[in-house]
Amino acid sequence: MPPPLGADSDDLSQLTWLDSKLIERRVNRNLATNIDLRSRLNDISELEIGLASLDYSVNSSDGELDDLELEMNSLHGPELEVISPVPECEKINGSDNIDPDQNLFRITSWSSNYVSPENFQRTLLKDLSLKTLTVLHINCRSLLHKTTEIQDLLEKTRPTIVALTETWLDDNLSDCIQIPGYNFVGKARDKGRGGGVAFLIENNCNYLVYNLDDKETKYESFESLLIKIELKNCTTIIGVIYRPPGLGLPDFQKDFDLLNSKLEGKNKEIILLGDFNIDLLKVNDHKDTNIFYNSLIALHYLPAITKPTRITKNTKSLIDNIFCTNWNKLLSASIIISDISDHLPIIAQFSNEKYSIKESANAERRVITASSQKNFLICLKQLVGIKSSIMHE
Repeated sequence: MPPPLGADSDDLSQLTWLDSKLIERRVNRNLATNIDLRSRLNDISELEIGLASLDYSVNSSDGELDDLELEMNSLHGPELEVISPVPECEKINGSDNIDPDQNLFRITSWSSNYVSPENFQRTLLKDLSLKTLTVLHINCRSLLHKTTEIQDLLEKTRPTIVALTETWLDDNLSDCIQIPGYNFVGKARDKGRGGGVAFLIENNCNYLVYNLDDKETKYESFESLLIKIELKNCTTIIGVIYRPPGLGLPDFQKDFDLLNSKLEGKNKEIILLGDFNIDLLKVNDHKDTNIFYNSLIALHYLPAITKPTRITKNTKSLIDNIFCTNWNKLLSASIIISDISDHLPIIAQFSNEKYSIKESANAERRVITASSQKNFLICLKQLVGIKSSIMHE
């Protein structure tokens, strides 16, 4: 039994219970390959109550993940508040005092919920069509050993583009990655072990690897790979980024700004997926994280994922995300409950159509008349007079 929900319940305790169930699934799945995770289970007391008598086999995983989805979405844990921009037709109202923030941004924010692969397949895919662009990120921690699990997840979520981080592949192993229905494009870490980024791209999607013509510029603080796809009325750049933990955030900020200075362009939309190892749940408590988040907003990015993507016994953090400039095409964003690695996969769906919104019959507009123009000039003269008097004091 999970810890009880309620006003006095401990969210971290509940998340620990949820993490323990995912670990238990990984243990059962990995016994055949002698990967022993039971040392982690021994430290989690919640398993001793209720879970010891349960048989978590692969065949019963669907129902188990549905239960996990229900529990995880019931938690009242920390969440990043993202205020979505207001469509053009709703911006200007007829009031005398217009708050610029409320004029440009909605009062309510969106939220990304947890969902099992089966429920994603049953619900969020029901309206899937050729007019939908679906992107998925997986921190796989050794792609070569996870291809079966990833293929199973792709069959249920049917993404157009899959961004992969921590592939742990050498360049000479790229040909070993064969997943039906997808083309593989990878980039190994230049030096040392680990790391690596890659894409799985649906066969019917036309793409080009996007080079920035900056051979002399090397981003020391992160690994990245970019592709370009042509959608209706625009070019979309999709990037996968892996920032290793432990490196200075100011250095990453500098490299990230440089990357975006090369990506800017008219009629171009950008979607960046990856493991940034920047916990956005600390945006109000950590100076460098706050600076990074504000720079995202300044660059017209909004994060699609708002809840923790990595949950352990003692921590919960939002370090994987999907940053997009085409926020007005975002249809849904979810966190997939999966035990592929210690990071949860994240997924977002975008409309392929050029964004348009049907104007409301009751939409308010600023009315400009001779009288309102006269009042504006009077106010302007008063402001000039105030400024002049201050300067002469």
